[in-house]
Amino acid sequence: MCPFLIAGGPLCGLLFGKRWLRMAALGLLVVSSAMFFTLWLGNVSRRLGWGDKEAFKLIARLQNHHELAVQYQWDGQAVCRLKMQEDYTFREIYEKLLEGLRQPCSIGFVGFMNAECVYLFGRQFQNRVVPLVDSRAFDRILEPPADLDFLIAVDKFAGMSAWAAAHGFQQVFEATGPNGVLLVALEKKGADKQQNPNQR
Repeated sequence: MCPFLIAGGPLCGLLFGKRWLRMAALGLLVVSSAMFFTLWLGNVSRRLGWGDKEAFKLIARLQNHHELAVQYQWDGQAVCRLKMQEDYTFREIYEKLLEGLRQPCSIGFVGFMNAECVYLFGRQFQNRVVPLVDSRAFDRILEPPADLDFLIAVDKFAGMSAWAAAHGFQQVFEATGPNGVLLVALEKKGADKQQNPNQR
């Protein structure tokens, strides 16, 4: 940050020296601010579900398409469809998943080091999340602790059902997108089956 300030000071002095340069700098600032403001409004509208409101329809047309059609299914139940508003995050899938899991619980997370897992903590961070991929060797899955209730696997690890079955877990949830499986959830065999009272 300091180098930018050191370099920017003299440049700002040059810009403020002549009126037409000041006006050009102001115009550039206004355009730049408008672009970022439009970007942020789009993010807010997608997060809060305001995309159908008239004030945000124009903003939506100015931005990239971020909707994604996803299917998810609980074990033994019919396939459900979800129209995600944010294709760059699993937040909406995690919300559907947590609606059907008993909480608080202990979750083993199987995904890359930068994979998104913050939503698995649940409301008021009531759940315990244990990463199970060795950051020194991404192909190595660590042994799951004995007190885990669930395993959540994402991306390339979503096909780890055989490994999970060998460690006493069975699949209970799967979410798929246009390019294949996005996420699977596995429950420890013999675990208490009590779920959230109004879910699944």
